Amino acid sequence: MSRTRFFSCASLVLAGMTLIAGCGGGNGGGQPGVSGGEVSPPFIPLEVVIPGDTDEGADQRPQVTLTVTNGAGIDGEVVITLLPEYAPLTVENFLTYVNNGFYNGTIFHRYEQGFVFQGGGYSAPVAATDTPVHKETRAPIGLEIKVSNVRGTVAMARATDLNSATSEFFINLADNTFLNTNSGGYTAFGYISDMTVVSGMEQAPCVTSVVTTGTNSCLPVPNLVITSAVQTRP
Repeated sequence: MSRTRFFSCASLVLAGMTLIAGCGGGNGGGQPGVSGGEVSPPFIPLEVVIPGDTDEGADQRPQVTLTVTNGAGIDGEVVITLLPEYAPLTVENFLTYVNNGFYNGTIFHRYEQGFVFQGGGYSAPVAATDTPVHKETRAPIGLEIKVSNVRGTVAMARATDLNSATSEFFINLADNTFLNTNSGGYTAFGYISDMTVVSGMEQAPCVTSVVTTGTNSCLPVPNLVITSAVQTRP
């Protein structure tokens, strides 16, 4: 069975498809409080699941295999198990991009140590001084928060509009559970059981660039390229 956890933290903003972490105070985090002498409405925690390969029916979940390389010693396959039972619209959207060949030749344009790898928007090559044009995408999709953003899960990047996710996704490199609720939350829609290749990606050379934002973010150079994205289990 999937494990279920409850979270009640809030203070993270994703803007312009870029993750920006930060913590705030006061009652903005959704905690019970008092304002103007009146007690705020009861706090209702978000119920989310932590999926895994031991879940009933896990072997029937669709999978996508990303082949990733930087041409300089870091290469391999990253298998993403998708979760249509928790994020049906997001999984359908992701598979449409995969099966249309959209991700082939795109890069992981943002790495933040201990936080995320983000990709799915720009075609290789991208140099540190480049301002690349984002690939044309499908219409944005709605938010679906049912899966916790723990290490190894894959989630959608978005702008400030809650329903603005298109093609960009990120791999959680830590238990980023604050992403479940902050600024409305972020949709996790799959997970990676074997993080070996992702751990190798974390060793890739990375430089400050135009396309990344935030003091801790960088662009892998040579680019970490998704040479192919294929649905390998229906």
